[in-house]
Amino acid sequence: MATASVIANTSKRDTKGRMPLYLRVRNRGKEASLYTGYKILSKDWNPKTHQVRKSHRDHHIINSKLKELLSRAESGIHEMIALSLEPTPAKVISSLRKPPESNEGSFVRFFHTELVRYEREGRYNTVGWVLP
Repeated sequence: MATASVIANTSKRDTKGRMPLYLRVRNRGKEASLYTGYKILSKDWNPKTHQVRKSHRDHHIINSKLKELLSRAESGIHEMIALSLEPTPAKVISSLRKPPESNEGSFVRFFHTELVRYEREGRYNTVGWVLP
């Protein structure tokens, strides 16, 4: 089964000694990584929990963003499995490059769906049109 985890790449330290954090997806011997946009010092990284330690001033923010990214990856893996697709690491990473779906406008979509249903059922006058 495909797995996703957050790793610190110790071999790619910058001039300040910070390590880049990557989301790594593995499945059946294949692997793909996505740079998270964060770099931290090794003293601020806990390799056992795969989280930024409290010693880093922005540990809450970074851990929250990493958890969100990891959750999106795991959701993508489960979605692919549910659709009977092979969750290859490349496909999972590719799905993460798309912006997450927004709930913005969900009320408008809901209302439009309801209006279409009411019209189809012949109940469009029951909405109570009160527009000037």
